[in-house]
Amino acid sequence: MKSSNIKLYAALGAIGLTLGLAGCGGGGSGTPGAPAVRSVNASAFVTDSFREDYDHVWATIFKIELVATDGTAVSLFDNPAGKTIDIKSLRDATGARFSFLDKKSIPVGSYTGLRVTMTSSLTLFPKGSASGVATPFDDTFKRDASGNVALSLTFPTAKQEDADDNLVVDFDLANFKIVNGKITPSLKEGSKNGLGDETRHEEEEVEGIVTGLAGTSPILTFKIGKVNVVTSATTNIFNANAQPNAVLAEGQKVEVRGKLNLAGDMFVANAVKIGKLDGDGSVKLADVEGAPSAIDAVKMTFVITVERTKEFQPSKTTVNIVTDANTIFRGKSGVTLTVADFYTRLAAAKKAEVEGVYDAASNTLTAKRARFEDEGAGGGNGGGDGQGKEAEAKGTVTLATVADGKFTLNPVREFEGFTLAGTTLPVLTNSQTKFRDSNVKPISQADFFKALTGDTKVELKGTYAAGAVTAIQVTVTK
Repeated sequence: MKSSNIKLYAALGAIGLTLGLAGCGGGGSGTPGAPAVRSVNASAFVTDSFREDYDHVWATIFKIELVATDGTAVSLFDNPAGKTIDIKSLRDATGARFSFLDKKSIPVGSYTGLRVTMTSSLTLFPKGSASGVATPFDDTFKRDASGNVALSLTFPTAKQEDADDNLVVDFDLANFKIVNGKITPSLKEGSKNGLGDETRHEEEEVEGIVTGLAGTSPILTFKIGKVNVVTSATTNIFNANAQPNAVLAEGQKVEVRGKLNLAGDMFVANAVKIGKLDGDGSVKLADVEGAPSAIDAVKMTFVITVERTKEFQPSKTTVNIVTDANTIFRGKSGVTLTVADFYTRLAAAKKAEVEGVYDAASNTLTAKRARFEDEGAGGGNGGGDGQGKEAEAKGTVTLATVADGKFTLNPVREFEGFTLAGTTLPVLTNSQTKFRDSNVKPISQADFFKALTGDTKVELKGTYAAGAVTAIQVTVTK
């Protein structure tokens, strides 16, 4: 039996969700000399509007399945933790926006419908309200052992999946009915208009195990399941824990943030988090992202206006954030920051992401990790702005390379904020570079270079671009 590659998206718009499926061309095995294998690529979206009387509509989707003519179900998307999306955010004045879910292989065959498993309620924020109301689906929809509901759509005619395809899922929430405080949904097939426009896709996260790693840093390609991922010089790669020296490797567990390029069939990564936080154990970690405010550096607290969440549907438009001495703080590029540096820069940040333990009763997330997504003007460069990426490194100066305010670290013992190919790192200094001796006292550039020997160890901060770091500060270490 032939297999098919399914691409899934969720384009969730004002509070409507649409489901669609239509053929769009072929596919191939990609293996030289091997016979062509047809594939089906499906995209799942949520679009349309759920009236203008709601500002936010939060939904959590666990599973999307195609139902074959024999009644068996084929998975298109399956995430036990669930994918939580503000449906309203995925439609603007121009039309539908799209959120990528997953890419799967399915058997070629005939399919009569589709089934979506999700939480038994949506959290609706009436227009102008800072609080949401958890609104359940009608009792006629059966709950599974976990309390989730399965919403079904029967296609007008069975669909034969024997060629590449994209699945568009549209919860037509504009036609949802709320009677006695309970929702009766309306599902329909959705349009693919705008699907090929990358600017209409939301930044999303895919996670899994790295396989098929290839290329030369910083341009690397790999797979997460069936999803093709590509990195670039602007991709920020960092470890989940506080350790430096983040290097992608086969078999690693990663979370990748980025956008799908449908034409190139590549998920373009802007950030890659490697591994899990130390000491996670069985604790369920939540994630929230948005603009920070109400910053209190003394109490080590702030507030985030919610744009994206993971592992929970927010009940308020904001979430309270509490950090402590155990929180790992990072800049956008992945450089670890002190508490003081983080809170100083937080005031100018446009967006931050926080991961930790969420308490629904107090609407508070106790942070295990906090990182800038967009530091704004005056913040550390995270890459992609033409000025390089904020970087730090420690290593030994190779004396033979010292000349004209330049030197090379070899070997490099630690690095953060960039991807290092090999063990050497060219370093540039200029009139703006600050030099410190082993007692952390200021010295001149001339005195710094005069003091260098064949085994001088230094640590530096600066910006990384084109394979070298331009140092902002260089300190001799003992």
